[in-house]
Amino acid sequence: ENTFDDRVMDFVLGADLETGEVSELADLRNIFPDYYDMTEKVSSTSAFFWQAGTRDWIHVNSVDYKDDGSILLSSRETSTLIKIADIYENPELEYLIGDAAYWEETSYASYSYEKSGEFKDQYGQHTASFIESDDLEDGQYYIMMYNNNYYANSTRTDGYEPELDDSVSENLTDEEAVSQVYVYLVDENEKTYSLAWSFDVPYSSIVSSVQAYDGNFVINSGVANVFGEYDDTGNLIQSFEYECSFQGYR
Repeated sequence: ENTFDDRVMDFVLGADLETGEVSELADLRNIFPDYYDMTEKVSSTSAFFWQAGTRDWIHVNSVDYKDDGSILLSSRETSTLIKIADIYENPELEYLIGDAAYWEETSYASYSYEKSGEFKDQYGQHTASFIESDDLEDGQYYIMMYNNNYYANSTRTDGYEPELDDSVSENLTDEEAVSQVYVYLVDENEKTYSLAWSFDVPYSSIVSSVQAYDGNFVINSGVANVFGEYDDTGNLIQSFEYECSFQGYR
């Protein structure tokens, strides 16, 4: 975060574990200068009122590294997965995955990958990570994420409103909504993505996570104060509820 202009959650940093030196690898304002100009600070009446006064215009909530020198970012504010190439030398935007309509009226529309198949895009996602597979062709891989299935935007100024599926909630708490683990198949050759697999988990509008572990999946639904383990077919093995004054994160 940058303390002199109220921007938050829009830098990627690198740490040298031998020297302790911390360096700036990417400033998302330099990657998305035109979109940044379409945003403003969070207001006290927004969905994210607790961030009032900050410029939380992209809200990067996870980063994953790929061995070709690229990184995958999860942007909650735009409900978009962002791949940035050449992170150590010359960071540049490679693609956007999410509701393409979000970017149609911006200068970044051409970076949106095409959705292949009928499914709703992810909204408010967390912990997006690459998953390689020997069964796929070169240029193909999976991306797994916790799809919060929640949409809110507190900073865009042009009046954009998405056409949401009925199952996508706009409420921080919603007893009828569900979140999901999503696994996309990404094809960089065709510039497409498709939903390879998904399963339902307890609804959490914000925070939350999914991790693969020993053939199973561990999830945390932060607002629901629930974590659980699921098998490789998405069936619940066991879950745990806990008391928390605010929310559990990951």
